[in-house]
Amino acid sequence: MLTILPLILVPFATLSAIIHPIESGAPEIPHGRAQAAVIGGIADLAELKAAWDEEALYLTVLVNDSHHFPAAIDNIWDGDGIELAIDAGGEFAEGRGAQDDNDFKIIFALIDGEPQCRVLSSVDRSKRDAFADVAEIERTDEQSIYRLTLPWTLLNVVPASRPEIGLDLKVNQRDDEETPKTTHFMAGGFENSFTPSQTGKFSFALPSGNFTSASWQQTTSMVPGTPLVCMVGYRSEEPVFLEVELAGAASEIELPPAPAGSFVKVELPEQAHGSTLKIKSPLSQPVVGQQVSAQALYEKLLDKIDSLLADDLPVLFENHLISLRSLIITQHARLLLTHESELKDAAQTVQAYTKLLEGLEADAGSWEAFLDGRRSLVMAYVSPHDQSIQYYYLGLPKDWDPDKAYPLFFELHGAGNDHPMAGISSRLGLEPTVDDLAGYQVPKTYAEIDRSGYWVHPFGRGNLMYTGIARIDVMEAYDHAHKLVEIDPDRRYLYGFSMGGGGAFNMAIRTPSRWAAAYSIAPFTNAEPAGSPLTQNLEMLPYKVVAGERDRLNMGYQPIVDDLADLGIEVETEVIPELGHSYARDLQQSKIEWLKQHTRKRPDVFTFVANDRLVSECWGVELFPPLHKDTYARAVVKISGNHLQLETTNSEQVLLKFRGPDNLNLSGSVQIDWNGKRYTHDADAEPTLMLEQGQEPAE
Repeated sequence: MLTILPLILVPFATLSAIIHPIESGAPEIPHGRAQAAVIGGIADLAELKAAWDEEALYLTVLVNDSHHFPAAIDNIWDGDGIELAIDAGGEFAEGRGAQDDNDFKIIFALIDGEPQCRVLSSVDRSKRDAFADVAEIERTDEQSIYRLTLPWTLLNVVPASRPEIGLDLKVNQRDDEETPKTTHFMAGGFENSFTPSQTGKFSFALPSGNFTSASWQQTTSMVPGTPLVCMVGYRSEEPVFLEVELAGAASEIELPPAPAGSFVKVELPEQAHGSTLKIKSPLSQPVVGQQVSAQALYEKLLDKIDSLLADDLPVLFENHLISLRSLIITQHARLLLTHESELKDAAQTVQAYTKLLEGLEADAGSWEAFLDGRRSLVMAYVSPHDQSIQYYYLGLPKDWDPDKAYPLFFELHGAGNDHPMAGISSRLGLEPTVDDLAGYQVPKTYAEIDRSGYWVHPFGRGNLMYTGIARIDVMEAYDHAHKLVEIDPDRRYLYGFSMGGGGAFNMAIRTPSRWAAAYSIAPFTNAEPAGSPLTQNLEMLPYKVVAGERDRLNMGYQPIVDDLADLGIEVETEVIPELGHSYARDLQQSKIEWLKQHTRKRPDVFTFVANDRLVSECWGVELFPPLHKDTYARAVVKISGNHLQLETTNSEQVLLKFRGPDNLNLSGSVQIDWNGKRYTHDADAEPTLMLEQGQEPAE
């Protein structure tokens, strides 16, 4: 039984420290590896044994399974294996996914006779390869035995300085290739994929004899006045004196005797940003931290951008810096409003500030780094739809000439970390890092490196599958880029991977006349019902769909292929042997080179289908579908010289645009036959013409 201490206010030089005693009634994890005991499990299927010492957390999982179906190296989650949800700091924060740097979701499996491990969720991406050697996996005739040694240094905590740890177990089972995987859970930590607050709570059995363990729990101030927090676990017959040093000023904090053991939380005053923090307990090494202030970082970041803007800059670089400044201000407002409820979001914001400041102090603060392709610009705009600030990346072509028109490579990203500043700070940090998106392997995509034209990469509001407002964002980014730079209208290319592959398909079937060619790699979904009439629009667009043979996430590939086949539309399809869900560089390169082979040309005969008014135009023929859902407007268009034949259904009006490369590109006197009526129009005098059903031709 732990000693419960009263709340104590302790003198601390000229300041004060507040000590909160902490009680835990959770099941204990024994101290000492040899003392491992069962702490949980899944009835008739698995048991979880645990122990701890000063070096590591030791877990053994025994799974009853007489038939082992191995996972694939690139689909580790699709065969037999286990997953762990770990809240090593015991904060049990609300929210989906890892909320701080000691939350982890890890999967283990035996593949080709060797133990394999993947970190599926963590705040610190650099940790994702660090768990490779923590597992031993043994197979017997009736069981799979997983022996895991998890060093506390990997889990980012000091053992037993905090009273509790969160653990959950998930067992994945599969019998053969034809049988779906089944999943079994110990607790609720895998709710919404991973929710730390729902993991099972376990406490630390303290060692016998005198023991002290201390760690910093909170050293980041999201808003001014946030206290520092130190956690201490100890057992002692005598008072325990903690040596504390804050910003160079040393003092002591006295904790009362706790012969049965106790845990306390110590609150200390906030220090200046960057101050060194040190705490030392008896029988342990000093634990060093650093005070981080979100407000101070924010102000430094804006000051740095303002100092760059004070110079005479090229227009695009000035727009880029103003865009950055606007996005940072917007994100900081979000942090101030939600830092208590959205811990992960707030922590990522502070991390983004740090990385951006480092990058801007280096070459990300130089126009030359964007001009020579080392970096890509960030372009923000005010959304006409809802007045929010949105953005896209813009990569410049080789030997860029602002007066020259270049091809457009319009790339839609896959799903992953949807924090608004995560990708920006990855690209503009001291060293560009891989975007935190599923299947991405390198810091830059191929088109960004190749630089055969402008590379535009819209944020699309994160993970909204490029539907609804995300589709609006994509079109607004497209329009903004066309106003900003000179783009060759006949060499515009649309493509994407995973979620972006599905997005590319959905954009292609709605805007077929805008692109010279399009492709989808591993489309996660096509977001359209089977047999959607919109798919017919691909008849006029070179389109290719690609998937990996071993990719279990490309759920949109087969529905797209089947829909196209049912309509008799021939497109290029490709299944790559042995490939999983990977946006591999050589795969990107081959498909970009395929795009470059195509140049757009307006067909003389085409059919176009539309089902909403957001995008209902093709080659200068704009339809007006009914506003209610599930009704499709259709146009059959034939052009011969200056004679336009037009048959439409479900569109009470039609707007014809005669001039310009994206339109009919007709001039002079144009003869128009629309649904049985003939009209004559002077396209030179009026470049547009609105017609309504039943409208009589002018005399």
